[in-house]
Amino acid sequence: MGHRRIPRGSSFTCLASLGELPPSVGGLEFWPWESALYREASAPQDAQVPPCVHRYRPSSFVAFDGRLKHRTQPFEYARAPAGAGPGAEACCDAFEAGGHLRVLVSLAFGSSDAGLARYNHKMLRKQTCHEEALIRQSPQREVDIDSELDTSASDPEPQ
Repeated sequence: MGHRRIPRGSSFTCLASLGELPPSVGGLEFWPWESALYREASAPQDAQVPPCVHRYRPSSFVAFDGRLKHRTQPFEYARAPAGAGPGAEACCDAFEAGGHLRVLVSLAFGSSDAGLARYNHKMLRKQTCHEEALIRQSPQREVDIDSELDTSASDPEPQ
C-alpha cells in the first residue's frame, strides 16, 4: 500500500507478465474499495475478506490505484493435466525449462503535483530491490531520498 500522504487517485501501478503462465501460477490479489477491509481503520491485513484475483496475461497490463490493497497471489506450481487445453502443456514445458520463474513488468506512475513528489519517490524507492533501478527524478523538485520513508508529522499535508 502507498504512503499515507498520497491520496487515492494520484499514483498507479501497471503489471503484466513477460510470458504465458501455467494456470496454477498465481496472479494478482486485490481488495476493491467497496471491500469490508477498508471500512475499519484498524482492520488487520489478514482479515477474512476474500480478495478478487486478476490472472496475468502477456502483453496485457492490469492498472490499479497505488493505495489499493494488493499482493501477489500465493501459489504452488502444479503441472497442467494432459488434455487441459490448447497450449497448456507447452506453457508448462516453457515454465519448467525457465526455472519456474514468473517475471512481471511493473510500471509505476505518480502525480505531477510537486507536493507529492517526495512521497511518490520514496514509495518507489521502497518498492525497488536495487539501487540501479531507474526512477526518474523531477528536474523541478529536489527529493531527499536518503531520509526516513515517513516524513515528520510537521510536514504539511498535500492539497
